[in-house]
Amino acid sequence: MALNGPKHDFFFLLDHFKYEEPDTSIQFTLLHDFDVIRQGPDGQPRQICKTDTSKEAIMKAIKNTMQSVPQGGKVVFYFGGHAIEGLGQSIVAGDGELLSGKELKACLNKTLHDSVSVAAVLDACHSGGSM
Repeated sequence: MALNGPKHDFFFLLDHFKYEEPDTSIQFTLLHDFDVIRQGPDGQPRQICKTDTSKEAIMKAIKNTMQSVPQGGKVVFYFGGHAIEGLGQSIVAGDGELLSGKELKACLNKTLHDSVSVAAVLDACHSGGSM
């Protein structure tokens, strides 16, 4: 398997987690700054329009997801984009605002249940110490 950039990784994850297939155990919240055309379950092309990828939108989506995940649930947070080093590592949101590793970790840890499993994948340079 070759890595060909975040857009290709995005497609890989959609396919791996069977996006749009009737499986109620997986909840998707997609935030991406590019339009996607892919084949739907009926075999017809379907457009998934780009979304708001601002810092506010990312934090809101994470908070909403973390508050709705059931006991024993699993969350995968995937970020493909840019990150920077400074006083600490931060990812760069679509509006150019920085989301620090501390902020991200705090959002991902705010669940209603202690039994929720969280995995974060940061596909970005300088993101190694973000969490």
